[in-house]
Amino acid sequence: MKKKIVRVLGSVFVVSLLIGSRVVFSEPGTSKDPLISKSYVDGKIQELKNYIDDKVKTGGKSSGNSSSNLEIVELRAGQSLIGYGGTEIILRSGRALAIDSPDGGVSDITAGKDLPNNAKIEKNHLLIIPRTDGRGVYSLGETFFMVRGEYSIE
Repeated sequence: MKKKIVRVLGSVFVVSLLIGSRVVFSEPGTSKDPLISKSYVDGKIQELKNYIDDKVKTGGKSSGNSSSNLEIVELRAGQSLIGYGGTEIILRSGRALAIDSPDGGVSDITAGKDLPNNAKIEKNHLLIIPRTDGRGVYSLGETFFMVRGEYSIE
């Protein structure tokens, strides 16, 4: 009986050692040990800072205008402001219509609806362009918009 208890305890001890040594000797940051170190986090933060600094220096993509602040944009009759994904647009004065795409319209956040092609844009409504696929606004006369994000004028 004592030999049986000793064998069971010995087996439990050996299994515990094997499991414990596997945890102790596994490589940190792997799928077996997902904990991360401070140096890893610091490195990722530095990469993000470098990325942001590069974007600030280059002004975002070179294909259009871009700003992280709201900027005043004036359009004449017949001009279009085409936004890239995430661009925010607010009509301040004048009259304008929405330009949609085959994938959908312009998101009118203030009204809580999707504006289809040629829908009238209300003043002081926040519009968001969900994707870079040709959506934007068309000016019917002299208009002023507040814009945040990347856009092009056609």
